[in-house]
Amino acid sequence: MGVYIKGMEMPTTGLYFVSVDNAGGRDKTVVTVERMLGNRDARQIVGSFELVPVPPHGRLGDLDELYASLKKWLIQNRHSMTEATRVWIRGVLEGIAAAPTIIPAEEEPNVPDP
Repeated sequence: MGVYIKGMEMPTTGLYFVSVDNAGGRDKTVVTVERMLGNRDARQIVGSFELVPVPPHGRLGDLDELYASLKKWLIQNRHSMTEATRVWIRGVLEGIAAAPTIIPAEEEPNVPDP
């Protein structure tokens, strides 16, 4: 298992320090990121971010893009397939729409019902 640091941008060049806080077994684990300034004793807090556990996974893909592409293909080819095939593809679309989101997009797109 790994972790995703929610809301954190990739650091730029420099030296950073990270502290992890889960004092008292809270529901959230938070990391605080500090950037070392020119003076070795001076640090600037970049921010505090929530750690989100990411379960073991295989290939990551964009399910919203898959959904849109498959739906477009279904519409374009609906006259050349049987009703049973159309029903099966609609079931696949429902499965894609119902799949859990582990790491959300910056802005959640509106996924229409199949």
